[in-house]
Amino acid sequence: MLSITPFPAIETPRLSLRETRFDDAPALFRILSQPEVVRHYNIGPLANVDEARAIVTRRRQSHLQGTRIRWAIALKENDQVIGSCGYVHPDSQSRQAEIGYELDTAYWGKGLMREALAAMLGFGFDTIGLHRIEALVVPENTSSRRLLVTLGFQQEGLLRERGFWKNAFHDLALYSLLDREWADSANKDMI
Repeated sequence: MLSITPFPAIETPRLSLRETRFDDAPALFRILSQPEVVRHYNIGPLANVDEARAIVTRRRQSHLQGTRIRWAIALKENDQVIGSCGYVHPDSQSRQAEIGYELDTAYWGKGLMREALAAMLGFGFDTIGLHRIEALVVPENTSSRRLLVTLGFQQEGLLRERGFWKNAFHDLALYSLLDREWADSANKDMI
């Protein structure tokens, strides 16, 4: 567990990574109700805004418990939430965490998730002192895999039928990035 209080805000040239607020629930619903967004996710498309409100509550509770931290990704120009990213199971003793992220389909292909993740990775390595950051990706999610590679992640292997959601087992490709690799990376310039 890793306690990070108060909730940290992160700025990039185009984005603001901030705590998810209850008034963000309609935007969360818009994003997470898109089948393309949750196709490789462990949840189905949201059916209503109340499910999005429950996600906001869980994110707050997980942050307070030190088991997760999830930033809302908002456009700086108008504070519109277009996705989220964060750390799952951050561990201060082993100095490692896993990442997760999603983005509204209207903003795919514009480099926004790379910008958000580069800032989040910088925060993880440079501010909270992580040594290793992992990502687990469904092999069919080629866009996500390409994104991780551009950020310096290396694929370590395939975890056969490691995930179970939507009534099926799923293989997960394991990617990792170490602090020394980040220190040598040009991705720090994205922040």
